[in-house]
Amino acid sequence: MTRKTTQRKWSIVLLLLASGMVSAEEAKLQWAKVTTLSAVVTGVVAEVKVAAGQRVKKGQTLLLMQQGVFASRLRAAESLAKRNHDLFKEATAEYQRANEMYQNSMLSDHDLEVQRLALLMAEAEDKQAQAKLESARFQRRQSVVTAPFDAIVTDILIAEHETINGKLNAVPMIKLVSSNSMSVVVSLNLDAAMKLSPGTSLKVKLAGTQHDATVSGIQLAQGLDGYSSSAQQGARLELLVNVSPGSQYYPGLPASVELP
Repeated sequence: MTRKTTQRKWSIVLLLLASGMVSAEEAKLQWAKVTTLSAVVTGVVAEVKVAAGQRVKKGQTLLLMQQGVFASRLRAAESLAKRNHDLFKEATAEYQRANEMYQNSMLSDHDLEVQRLALLMAEAEDKQAQAKLESARFQRRQSVVTAPFDAIVTDILIAEHETINGKLNAVPMIKLVSSNSMSVVVSLNLDAAMKLSPGTSLKVKLAGTQHDATVSGIQLAQGLDGYSSSAQQGARLELLVNVSPGSQYYPGLPASVELP
């Protein structure tokens, strides 16, 4: 490398520092939100309704498990909940009548206590049946996997007709990334990072186009010994940019960040 070339490179670095721009080599575009949807119920995959690379909307169905067993469990839980709730109402009415008789000296202490215990038992069974109903409803909802946000499907981790056991551990099924925003990640020295805070608005340049960005996170990094001087310390800055991934914007794309 010639002396003239070295001087030219240092001139470019000084211009970037003077203008408040972090060089493109230091800033990279990444996914802003990565989510892996997992199964927390046991069943058989009936249909995977999306493919890797597909864009999906929030609430769109991505995967269905065989519904028969979940539907039958829900019907049984609904029937049990109704029966136990009716018994609880009947036990409540019986206790009220027994209490009135007791107040009129028409019922003994023992008989009133028997009615009270019967009411407590009916109440406990009613609550238990309601809990089973909520569990059956939850499992039914979880058997239909939907997109939690507007996203791009990056990977399908499970196949149709595959049996999964969500009781043992959550089984990864579909991997998604946000389709509405991406992150710019840049390394800064500590002095520059201390001037920023989450929510700060900055400007970034991607593929020759300037965009508004917001600081979403600052992670400080120290030396290996944990006691490096402030001059040696650095920070990892994450900026949220409202750009949609595609042919123009993709993970790893160099970026420039304008600092205050």
